[in-house]
Order: sequence, then structure tokens, then C-alpha cells
Amino acid sequence: MKKIEFSAQSGMSLLEMIIVLAVGGILVALAVTRMINAQTNMERQNLAREFKVNLERARFDAVKRRAIEITDLTRITISTATSYKVLIDLNQNGELDEAAEERTVSFGDRSNVQILGENLVFPVTITFDRFGNTKAINGSNEVISPVFTFCEGECTLETATVANSNIISLSATGTVAMMNGGETLPTFDDPTVSDVPTGTAMNEWVVERDDDATLPIPYGTPTPYITPSVSPTPSSSPTPSISPTATPNGSPNATPSGSPTASPTATPTPPPTPTPANTCRSGQKPSQIGCVCVLPMTVRPNGKCQ
Repeated sequence: MKKIEFSAQSGMSLLEMIIVLAVGGILVALAVTRMINAQTNMERQNLAREFKVNLERARFDAVKRRAIEITDLTRITISTATSYKVLIDLNQNGELDEAAEERTVSFGDRSNVQILGENLVFPVTITFDRFGNTKAINGSNEVISPVFTFCEGECTLETATVANSNIISLSATGTVAMMNGGETLPTFDDPTVSDVPTGTAMNEWVVERDDDATLPIPYGTPTPYITPSVSPTPSSSPTPSISPTATPNGSPNATPSGSPTASPTATPTPPPTPTPANTCRSGQKPSQIGCVCVLPMTVRPNGKCQ
């Protein structure tokens, strides 16, 4: 009788299967974590970039409309750590309508990102004037440095790094920069501003007429633009021409028949009409302050003299 022999077969033990499954689970968890972190980082960067774009649009709107009065300044108000409001001239009519044109950006319900900063007492109002200059005032009515950190989760200014935050920095002249968290902020020297003598016939839109150089208009006391006065040039009277006396004919005792020509009467040149003392400056409304809009400026559809 033939004996049946069984050959040895290779296989996998239960312990080996458990080890393989454990390693596979760790790899999957790492991949999912990386994917979630990448999505979170992208969301944070998008929020910071959106805030940067809104700051740039607000500055452009203020320069385009030549905003002077505080009520005309475009502004961004950071209401909370997860929301802010943008007020610009959306309908392009030259005026701000807070009720219709103010837009709220809120991201607390779609991310764990929050806005941090030094002395960040809400609400923080960022304004832009006609020169593009900016100023940030917190809820305690203090001027603060406009540097804002978009940070994830429970991070603070001390724990903000490249991995969990982005920085939006705003210079005094309105230049916006976006950097990674933890980077050293650039420093800028104060710009050199030439003094323009009073009475110089220069377009007031290119002249910073502010007595306090550290504060942008309208927070300082602007020096009024003075139109130089021109004295009228006197016109000389014409010299009258006299006809020569006629030479007598015949007898030397004859009376000359010629008569002298009368001197012409000089017509005086009228003096130039003086400019009214209450002449409107460009951007002012005659209907509000009772000024007069003179040429070459005209009254625009928005009621302003430009």
C-alpha cells in the first residue's frame, strides 16, 4: 500500500496579517491628515488673500473718488476675529451709501481661522484718503499698527508660524503685503516730501497740504489751497497826434484855414473780475457749504465741484 505524503506549504500567520493591517492603517491616517492640513492651509491662505484684495480695492476707490471728508473715506471695519465689513462705491456714482454698499465677509462658520494683531480691540476701522494713505483705529480710539495675522485654531501671535498662519501688512501709504507667519516684517523709511510754498499755482490733488505730517488727511488740519492773486497790468493812454498848422497862401496877413485835430479820448481798460472769496475747492458741494464753483471747474452729476 502506497503511503500518502503531504508537502509543506508556505502561508501567512495571523500575527503577520495584523502587522500588515496596522502599517496600512497608519499610512492611510497620515495621508488623510496631510490632505486635511493641506485643505486647511489653502482655506487660510484664501481668506488672507481675500482680505488683501479688499484692502487694495478700498484704496483704489478712495483715490479714484478723491475722498476728502471722513464720511467719504472708503473703509474696512474688522468687527470680530472672524468677520469684517467692506464699504466702497460699488455702484460707481461717486458717493458712499452705507446701507446699500456695505458688504460683510464672515468666515467663522467655514473655517477655524481667526484674525489676530497687536492692540486688536474690536471694532478696528481701516480708512483710506484721496492720496491712498491709510490709518487704523481700534475700538478704544487708538491708532494701531495695521498688521493682521490670519491664524488657524488656538494659535497666538507668539505661536504663529509658517505652517499655521499668514500675515497681512499695510504701510502708511496704503501698500499691502502678504507674508507667511513668523517672517520678519519689512521696515520702510518715511517718504521725502517737498515743501510747496503757499500761493504756488499747483494742482491741489498732488499737494499734501497737511500741517501734521504724521497723520493723513483728514485727521490733520489741512492748509487751504490759495489761488495766487494777479495784479492787473495798467494800460497806457495813447499819445494824441496833432495835425500841423496850415501854411497861409497869398498875403502874409491871411488867417490860416487849417484847424488842429482834437486829441482822442483814451478808453480805460476795465480791471479783471476778482475771484469770489467763497470759491469752492475741488470735491466740495456748493449746495452744502454755500460756495461758488468757478471755471475751469464744473459741477459734476454728484453735486461736487471738480
